[in-house]
Amino acid sequence: MEKGTIEWIKERTRFFLENNLAVFIKDCSNDYYFCNIISMDDLGVIVKGFIGKRKHEKDRILWIDIDEIKEYKEKKKYGSL
Repeated sequence: MEKGTIEWIKERTRFFLENNLAVFIKDCSNDYYFCNIISMDDLGVIVKGFIGKRKHEKDRILWIDIDEIKEYKEKKKYGSL
């Protein structure tokens, strides 16, 4: 399965959903989603945002529109001494 294909994206999404992992998604319109996956079906994925403008909002993203999906990792902020 080639990285970036719809089948690869579906497998990654399934893994994130089963392991209850927060994700970052970028779609073909350059919209960004920092979200949790609620469900997935044949047409796409339903997500709920946890930060940013889409916080607490649900969105449906079609498989064909997803350009990138990966686990969300919060950047650690280091204080100055």
